[in-house]
Amino acid sequence: VEHDDRDLGAVLLHHATRAHHKRTRIDLLLGGQTHHQVEVGRPDWSEELESVREEAKALGEDECGVFLCGPGKMAEAVYEATVDVSRRDG
Repeated sequence: VEHDDRDLGAVLLHHATRAHHKRTRIDLLLGGQTHHQVEVGRPDWSEELESVREEAKALGEDECGVFLCGPGKMAEAVYEATVDVSRRDG
């Protein structure tokens, strides 16, 4: 688990809720059936942007842009992740 800012209990709860959702499609935070589970905490921006990059490639796109409206710390994290993902392409 890459989320070193969480305690062991939070990590175990995260994995338990994901496993429950995968099996039942019921999101324990929303209390109902959902297609996607609600995630709590900071996203792994590199993982998110890598997913966008792969989807863009599958659509035949060579480039995609990022527009962000949010707090400065989040903008820094997204910027660093975009640079990281862009470098992977070479």
